[in-house]
Amino acid sequence: MAIFEFGIWSTSNLLGPGTPIITSQTNGNRQNGDTFTIGTEDAQTISIDDQEDGLFQDDTDRLQFLTEELTVNGFTYPSGTQVQNEFILTTDVPDADGGFVQIIVLRFDPPGVGAGNGLSTTAYTLTGPIPEGTTFSITGTTGNSTGTGAPPYPSFVCLAAGTMVQTDAGEVAIETLCAGDLVMTLDHGVQPVRWIGSRSLSAAELIEHPHLHPIRIKAGAFATGVPARDLLVSPQHRIFVRSQIAMRMFEETEVLVHAKHLLELPGVDIAQDVDEVTYVHVMCDDHEIILVEGALAETLYTGSEAMKAMSPAARAEIIQIFGDVPFLERPLARPTPRGRLSRKLVARHVKNDKALVQEI
Repeated sequence: MAIFEFGIWSTSNLLGPGTPIITSQTNGNRQNGDTFTIGTEDAQTISIDDQEDGLFQDDTDRLQFLTEELTVNGFTYPSGTQVQNEFILTTDVPDADGGFVQIIVLRFDPPGVGAGNGLSTTAYTLTGPIPEGTTFSITGTTGNSTGTGAPPYPSFVCLAAGTMVQTDAGEVAIETLCAGDLVMTLDHGVQPVRWIGSRSLSAAELIEHPHLHPIRIKAGAFATGVPARDLLVSPQHRIFVRSQIAMRMFEETEVLVHAKHLLELPGVDIAQDVDEVTYVHVMCDDHEIILVEGALAETLYTGSEAMKAMSPAARAEIIQIFGDVPFLERPLARPTPRGRLSRKLVARHVKNDKALVQEI
């Protein structure tokens, strides 16, 4: 199970002359070959609890549910509404991987009305940026995306380029690391980097996908001197927390919390002033906790959703190094509370004026 957050727009933001997407629509045949222009609507963030395999699938029996209410086209869908990837429209807009941007059209099935009885096709997300005002054509359509043929949810779990990482030779910028370099870990001493990758997001991509803006953790936000300097991470990146409050809540003194769930903490905010960013993945043999800018954070965790969110080339490279099966069996370095509980953990620290990283 995992929580995925990404940007969506209402289908009314796809302006004609193409055939409008209607709420009862179940495939993209009506739009195939049509031309559309992206409107001026701002993206809003959707949060989906996927209780299956981390692939965004079609069908009313998929366990994919809103974690909080969402209003689209004036209708509010409550928490628990089932969400489907109803169909996909392929555009003629090139993407960063040599293919073409796709429009994933979402269908909602609110609880309490019977499976399939309240279905409404009213929103979409994009697999890459299409700037406001861009006119494009639909070149193909895909429906019934289930099983391994379904796309992953958009997500990044990484540190921003320029982040200083503690190694056996001192601190170095994360983007200068190479396979074989030794990084300091909390649990296993110095460990070799086995793989490193990166993905740059342009200003246009951050505008189109505002949920991918980095989170800035200011120096001293967690405790005195922690972090030692401002730290930029992706919203999904997990940060190490150690406290008595965590022990009382989870019977664990040490947990990992997604950066996006730390936003109530003074000194943690969305870095809206960052126009473009390069996110860097660092991977060791195990899921490790490393020292970055004087704070503790995770290395890349190759669970199913992380692997599926990577480009095919990156996935193939990692599988070549490690093999395929072990990824789904690798344990997390520390437990990760779900979103609501993580936010409650942070709120209790704020209320009681307690540091997120304490000596126990």
